[in-house]
Order: sequence, then C-alpha cells, then structure tokens
Amino acid sequence: MTDHQEAAHETDKLQAFHWRQHKGKLGIALCLVIASVSAYCAYSVASDRYSGLSRELQSKLDQAQVEYKHLLAQSSEYKNMANILEQKYALDAPHGATRQIMALVKERLESGVSPDRVAFLVAMAKNASGCEQNTDTRRFLLQTSLTTGANSAISFANDTITVTGRGSPSRDANDSLQAWFDPAKKVEILFTRIGGKEHPVDGTLPLHHSVVSDNFEHRFTIKLGDARGFVVVTEQRCGFP
Repeated sequence: MTDHQEAAHETDKLQAFHWRQHKGKLGIALCLVIASVSAYCAYSVASDRYSGLSRELQSKLDQAQVEYKHLLAQSSEYKNMANILEQKYALDAPHGATRQIMALVKERLESGVSPDRVAFLVAMAKNASGCEQNTDTRRFLLQTSLTTGANSAISFANDTITVTGRGSPSRDANDSLQAWFDPAKKVEILFTRIGGKEHPVDGTLPLHHSVVSDNFEHRFTIKLGDARGFVVVTEQRCGFP
C-alpha cells in the first residue's frame, strides 16, 4: 500500500470518527426541533380553542347583561303597577262603617238569606228608624292579661246580648305593667248573641257597633269609664229595618 493510499485511508477513518461524534448531537437536536414543533402546534390549537371559548363566554355574558337590563325594566314596571293597584284598592276598598256593613251583608248571605231579601232590607233602611228615646247604660271591667274575670261582662236585651272585651295593660312611670287597660291603645269588644253568635269590633275608644236581634237594631256606644279599668256601654234600641 502506497503512502498516498494510506493517507486516504487515514482520512476516511478520521471522517468516520467525526461523524460518529456528531451523530448523537444531531439526534438530540432533531428531537428538540420535533418537540418544539409539537409544542408550538399544541399551543396554537389551545390558543385557538381558548379564543373560541373566550368569544363564546363573552357572547353569553353580553346576552346575560341584556336579559338583566330587561328584567330590571320589567321589575320597575311591575312595581309601578303594584303601586297603582295599591292606590286603587285604598280608594275602592270599604272602610269604617261601610266595611262593617259589607261584612254583615256577607254574613247574612252565607247564613242562607237570599240576595233579594238582603237587597230589600238594605233598600228599606233609612235614618228615621223609630229609635226609642230611652237608653240602657252599663259598665264592665275591661280585661287584660293581668286580670281575672270579675265584673268582666254585661248583658242587654233581656240577657240575649252579652258584651265583653280585652285591652293591653297600662304601664306606670317606671314602665311597670299595671292591671288596668291602656285607653290609648286598641281594645277588642266582643258582642255575643244568645246561641253563641259573636260580633267582634276593635279600635281605640270610643267605638260604635250595631247588633240586629229579634227585629230590632241594638246600637251600642262604648266609651272610657270614669273608674280606672272600666268601659261604659250605652245601648239604644231601634226598629229594623
């Protein structure tokens, strides 16, 4: 083998050595490139998906805000309607004597009296009802949560109408509860006809109430009595209707 051939052989061996050295590095570099490309692709896919999800969520948020504003407008409208209805009810609903009369008419209808009969009696009613000049005045001790039943009831119309009542206890200067009722607060007066039919009335004194019994209207006035804890009830009997 000539020197030239030996030199060429040595060169080939050297090149093969260098290639083996760099082959491993090239493999690592190729893996890094592949990994980078894969990561970029995954990022791009995730970014596109996130962007789509973000747009979808933003759209739903905008829709929810629109619906919220719509509900607020509806709520305001319903509130205005409720205020109008409340004012209308305050004007149209019966109060005071009218309310008592309507309750009496309802009670008569529910007890079986025909509407024609009730309408006839209402139409026949008039102020000149032939009331008796004489009145009957009695008193009783208005009960509270601190009192017993002594002197707590009175009767009218030959014991066919019994009157009782309850009130809230008074308080002294030291804010201690007293047995007698507080005349500044509402009281409840109960008229009971023979047979157990009850007619309650409540409010601050004086109070007025009528009970119909045996073709007579018994008109009652309830006032504060002179003696502490007592109320005075005056009855006037009038023709009915």
